[in-house]
Amino acid sequence: MADVARQLNLTQKEASARLKAFVDEVETLLGEGKQVAFLSVGVLETRARAARESVNPATKARVRIEAKKVPAFRVSGSFRDKLRG
Repeated sequence: MADVARQLNLTQKEASARLKAFVDEVETLLGEGKQVAFLSVGVLETRARAARESVNPATKARVRIEAKKVPAFRVSGSFRDKLRG
């Protein structure tokens, strides 16, 4: 956080407050089913995961896992290319 604060010419407390506000907004948007696009980086979104059956490896008992929404991130092609070098 110190590096971010320094780059933005803020105190660490101010930078932390701004980051918290940003994260809160992202959580709100994802909770509403919207996507959050980070230019040249990718898209953060929610995806539906279907209900399924699994096995507890310790007890070998079958367990039903309910359907739920999970966060997912799609990396942009240009960002992926930069990481590959």
